[in-house]
Amino acid sequence: SLLERIIKERADQMIQDHGKPGSVLECICLLVDYAESHRQAALHIYHSLSREAFVRNLDKVALYIVTEYVDSAAQEYSVRPEDRAVLIRYYKCTFVGAILDWLDDKMRYDLRYVAQRVCYLLNGSAQMAFLRSEKG
Repeated sequence: SLLERIIKERADQMIQDHGKPGSVLECICLLVDYAESHRQAALHIYHSLSREAFVRNLDKVALYIVTEYVDSAAQEYSVRPEDRAVLIRYYKCTFVGAILDWLDDKMRYDLRYVAQRVCYLLNGSAQMAFLRSEKG
């Protein structure tokens, strides 16, 4: 459909416009920025029959962002491939879930603030996971 093509093109453009995120917070902020810059369209599409296409492309963007982050952040570690895949899936699902919850609430709460607090409270957890992967 035309709408699905537009969603895909915008998602592809966002992926091209941004470099590798340097932190978990940057990952979620990229997704928040994307949704906020298209607030009315995002809410309309999310609550329409085209929701499936929107979620599919949100998933694609989140997977790209998270993969870039994990690969960059884990360079200093010997992360096992299966652990890399588990971490990427975990972060992607967490981010997509957070965005969908935020959209369900009509983007009324400050997701950036929530993400900042979570990152503060869980600071170092990704590095700890990388270290644990090295140990087996």
